[in-house]
Amino acid sequence: MLYLLYQGEYLDRMGNRPADKLAAHGVERQLRETVADLPAKGGWIELKDAMGQAAAPLEEGGYHLLVLDGAGRTVFSNCSELDEHLLGEETTPALFVGESSVYIFRSSNIVKYMFGYSGDDYHAIAILSRDLGNIEEDLANITYIYRVRLLLAGVVVFLLADFLLAYRLSRKIQNHLLVLQRGALEVRKGNLDINLPRQPDMDKEMTQVYEAFEDMCGRLRRSREERLQYEESRRNMLAGISHDLRTPLTVIGGYVQALMDGVASTREQEMRYLEKIHHRTDSMVQLVERLFLCSRLEMGEYPFNFVATDFRGWLSRSAEKLQKELGEEGEVRLSLPEGESPLLMDGTELFRVLQNLLGNARKYGGKPLIFSLSLERQGDRLHLTAGDNGPGVSEENLERIFKVLFREEKARTDSAAKGSGLGLAIVRWIVEAHGGRVWAENQGGLMIHMEFPLDRMAEEGK
Repeated sequence: MLYLLYQGEYLDRMGNRPADKLAAHGVERQLRETVADLPAKGGWIELKDAMGQAAAPLEEGGYHLLVLDGAGRTVFSNCSELDEHLLGEETTPALFVGESSVYIFRSSNIVKYMFGYSGDDYHAIAILSRDLGNIEEDLANITYIYRVRLLLAGVVVFLLADFLLAYRLSRKIQNHLLVLQRGALEVRKGNLDINLPRQPDMDKEMTQVYEAFEDMCGRLRRSREERLQYEESRRNMLAGISHDLRTPLTVIGGYVQALMDGVASTREQEMRYLEKIHHRTDSMVQLVERLFLCSRLEMGEYPFNFVATDFRGWLSRSAEKLQKELGEEGEVRLSLPEGESPLLMDGTELFRVLQNLLGNARKYGGKPLIFSLSLERQGDRLHLTAGDNGPGVSEENLERIFKVLFREEKARTDSAAKGSGLGLAIVRWIVEAHGGRVWAENQGGLMIHMEFPLDRMAEEGK
């Protein structure tokens, strides 16, 4: 009887009551109806709007919604940081097979619904939200469950005439729970730098609970720091945009005012003024287009066309095109390994990477320019190095040159080396979209290193 009472109380405390399961089925039904009402043709914008409308009634029932595409990228989310921590591996990309749903009931109820829309697969996850303010209540629930367990153990131990052991165990667990409770209070105050004090006689299970709690705090702390860095980056980006637009707008305004005042007395002078206005306007249009491209790349909304390609042959052909663009300004030097190098890639966008690197080298490299491209095969990865014979950049800025709108101060004032500060940021996003990474070094000039994973499927089928 005591055991049955305990099981009923346990399910009630941990959120696995029949009513909770019924509510979870209701959430799944709302998601299914939302997907069914989607227009026959549409994209991620229509899907995002529809999921935003569906999230409101779900939130009234205590559920938050996260929608991922087949690659695991977020389409819509109103989940808190703690929700995403609790979801954990549930947000990793999964294999979509038709239309199905899965229900998981733990300390937080999770509803997973997979569906296809406009030729793409999506994964909707609704979670019964847990808030930091409820951690103390959750710990109180766990304390209650432990006490019930201890009561059962006490009855058994009493029957075995060993009540003292149960008492000691109860005190030990309560002390640990008090430590966790104090840690939860610190989290509620905003303090995420928590190291819970260990006791020499702690058992393995409680040590794991302590480590899980500290890991959660660490993840929340890193998430908060990333959000602050993101906000700082946005502020710097707005400042950079205003700087880069202010100068051409001022020049355009000056020439327009001169034309209105009749300063240009001949048709030739008028044409020179108009050419200056056209040149400045064109530079602003290019800046806005690059900013739009950066925005789509950063949000993961740019449509890449990945095809299995021999990267070695593609790079050889691309180097010839770059040499034609460079003309007599310099030389493109190419170093290639033996054999084919299969890579799953978007040739158009990777050529944009090479063009941006060449454009950067033409602004800051030597005269005449020597632009080098060196490809090496290192295990299961391809290593591409692009370098120039310029002065490089300062060591403290090597990690910053890939940020949006970053330029060294000399580049902002040097009329011979003007740029938008977006080229290397675009390089980083395109390389990372190919599953690679990029970094910079000073080695007799600025060297940009890129690594890409080999396409095993293409290599096995070769």
